Amino acid sequence: MVTEPRQSRAKKNSGMKAFYVLLAAVAVIGAGLMAMSMMNKQEAATAASAQMAPVQNSADLLAKAKGVTRGNSNAPVKIMVFSDYMCPWCAVYATTIANQVRTAFIDTGKAVEIYYDFPLGGSHVHSFLAARAGRCAEGQNKFWEYHDVLFNKQRDWSFSTTTPTKLFIDYAADVGLDKKAFTTCLQSDQFADLVEWNRQLGVEAGVNSTPTVFINGRASAAPLDWDKFKAEIEAAIPAGR
Repeated sequence: MVTEPRQSRAKKNSGMKAFYVLLAAVAVIGAGLMAMSMMNKQEAATAASAQMAPVQNSADLLAKAKGVTRGNSNAPVKIMVFSDYMCPWCAVYATTIANQVRTAFIDTGKAVEIYYDFPLGGSHVHSFLAARAGRCAEGQNKFWEYHDVLFNKQRDWSFSTTTPTKLFIDYAADVGLDKKAFTTCLQSDQFADLVEWNRQLGVEAGVNSTPTVFINGRASAAPLDWDKFKAEIEAAIPAGR
């Protein structure tokens, strides 16, 4: 068995600790950071990331990525969710676990959830467009309503052999969005860059599958097991809160 040199292990551990500090910073201020430029179009957007200005360092990436917050941003527990709208397990999290988290921890002020787009690409051919659709809904203050519809109706659109633009527009009307404004947003390049910055933030954090959930900067071992996930959150709550 080949053993990694002690000095190398120490250096690696130091680097990981530094990144967990970054994750904690993202969780605290991620909801307040704005990055709004424009790039690609529809499904082709996934291939356009190489055209974007390069990220110089973690701080630069932090300034460009932007999560969507649910709950009190000053809550002691920061739950960062990296998710893909076409991922079946993400739908399980969004339609079951997330509701339990909201009732037990977010509504009680003990935790805040911060959602980050992490479109996987590959066979998930519609996930990038879905993420942009969610951001178009956010522009009309209806992100969570639209997020819930996309996950609840995942099977209706994720297997489509054509780009499900019409369905996404219909969902916008269902949740009370201005249909014309939403359509203009979805058919433009708007938010493609923001979705990509979020994805890159996840890559730097070590995300390689979805859903990946961080609790105060530490990756959850069981985000789909309510009892274990609940115990992880409770362990992160400071005494007396």
